[in-house]
Amino acid sequence: LLPELSVVQNVALQLRLTGVRKAEAERRARDTCALLEIDHLLDRPVQRLAGGEAQKVAVCAAVAHGPQLLLADEPTAELDQRSAGEVYDLLARIAADGTGIILVSHDPRAVAFTDRAVRVRDGRAAEQWRPGSAVVEQLPDSRGWVRVPRERLPELDPVPPLEARRTEGGLLLVPRAPAEIVPDLPSRSLPAPERPTYEVLADLTGLAAGYGDRTLFDRLDLVLRSGTWTAVTGPSGSGKSTLISII
Repeated sequence: LLPELSVVQNVALQLRLTGVRKAEAERRARDTCALLEIDHLLDRPVQRLAGGEAQKVAVCAAVAHGPQLLLADEPTAELDQRSAGEVYDLLARIAADGTGIILVSHDPRAVAFTDRAVRVRDGRAAEQWRPGSAVVEQLPDSRGWVRVPRERLPELDPVPPLEARRTEGGLLLVPRAPAEIVPDLPSRSLPAPERPTYEVLADLTGLAAGYGDRTLFDRLDLVLRSGTWTAVTGPSGSGKSTLISII
């Protein structure tokens, strides 16, 4: 939302950009807000809108000109459960009115409001299902990769390598038989290879870092040596980039 414009002007903006005159654009903006039951926000300054209120105004601004398709990228990010639910309700009403919606979200609550859910893993569509259905379709990629649901795996720890076999009914995954043990060949008298020396390039001891009252690291020890490769993994916001910056 543009802070220099009022709420109604923000909602009317796309209409204005498509050539609708100001008075008509603002009238249609007010009608849209009334239809979606947020007309009580029209007289608020944008800066005084709460997070959930601002998101609902932004949704109205995205549909006031009557688009056929709405692309929603994380529309409930940073919202609490109640505010997120109100935004999902708003989107559901828009979809019921005939607008197609593609919603991209990390929020698992989003699935309950949709007609179809697709899970993307490692850059590809891996699963799809209809909310409320117990059937989840696994989608193999062009190389044959498919995600096996955890509940379908053998009850063994660790899970053994699986072998795919064709059957009349489809594809059957079975634990692979143990590999045949081949006896070691007699060793020859060869000189032992020289062991490389790994130079210490970075040595972090007792590292503490954070922002404000948020702690990212506390007493972190990390040694990085030449000729080695260390991968740091974790969810967004866990401090991976901060660690790189410190190093």
